[in-house]
Amino acid sequence: MRGKTTPEQLALNARDAIEQVANNRTELFKTTLSELSDTTVSTQVAKTTFRETLEKFKVTVNDSGTLDFSGSSLRTTPAAQTKITQAWEEVSRMPETMPLGELDTTRQAVKAIKEIAGDDPSSNRANAIIEDATRSIRKAGEEVEGYGQMLDNFGESSEFLKEINKGLQTGDKATIDQAYRRLTTTLKTNNEQRLALLKELDAATDGFLLSEIAGQQLSEDLARGLVGTYLAPVALGGIGFGGISPAFLPALMFASPRAVGEI
Repeated sequence: MRGKTTPEQLALNARDAIEQVANNRTELFKTTLSELSDTTVSTQVAKTTFRETLEKFKVTVNDSGTLDFSGSSLRTTPAAQTKITQAWEEVSRMPETMPLGELDTTRQAVKAIKEIAGDDPSSNRANAIIEDATRSIRKAGEEVEGYGQMLDNFGESSEFLKEINKGLQTGDKATIDQAYRRLTTTLKTNNEQRLALLKELDAATDGFLLSEIAGQQLSEDLARGLVGTYLAPVALGGIGFGGISPAFLPALMFASPRAVGEI
């Protein structure tokens, strides 16, 4: 039987697992992308869509390909102009067709421009335009079956892991408890992507993570009769988990009305 675990131990185990799973997911993403990377796609939709977005903000594309902000509300925000110009240059210099791998590299380059805050806080006003540019490049890539779904899955996984990890960074017990409540809530959802992530996190901690989640919830949930709700996705196995972690057997035993009555 496990000894009493401190919040610090919980946080350390979870953080290590998150880093491992995040790295595994990144490698899987790269591997999948490499399998599609030689597929040629047209870039016209990306260029056209981004140009239309610029026109909505009254940013003109000159015959030379440069941008004119004189008629735009962004004309007084040089930092915003710099970011938008960088994004436009990335998109406009794409050839008419290109391999999907190179297209995705461009998408990531444009996405990185959005993350640049700049010295001028008003530069953040450009982010909506740059986000549209990123989506326009993705739209071009979606000519390849499976590309869009791959981006969705990877993006959702990364965001979920990032949010949980952020909650565990402080070492503060209240913050850690909140992060674990989010993980527990995930057990009750029908989100197969997140349930699969929990399975990976549990495996990365040798069954430690889910047993601690179960143990943390048993005392309050037994009284309300909700343990079955939390454990059902795991016990059923077919919903993203594929089996019961050995660490959950004690929790399942105590969730049994007969076992509780006989102990």
